[in-house]
Amino acid sequence: MDSITYITVHRKIINGEQKVWEEAHTIRLSTIYVKTSFQEFLLNDVHDVSYKGFSSREGILYLHTSQGVFPFQVRECPQSFINEFKTLKVSKRKDSL
Repeated sequence: MDSITYITVHRKIINGEQKVWEEAHTIRLSTIYVKTSFQEFLLNDVHDVSYKGFSSREGILYLHTSQGVFPFQVRECPQSFINEFKTLKVSKRKDSL
């Protein structure tokens, strides 16, 4: 299935100096779940996926779940990920009828 890379930014004071580093992680979409490096949501518990761009390269991808809204910093256009999610949700609804 589809996936998208997201970034986590870490900050730590070492010897009186702030160190900043980034780590890349992946959100994976399957017919059963949406899985991040730290959490897993059943597809039925994810209500929507949205995106807000704030520069030409970056933006925030939002997972709207039954547990709340979870933001993820992304550096690529997530439109194919969002489209795949919506296709899976429609397919799941048709299967349950």
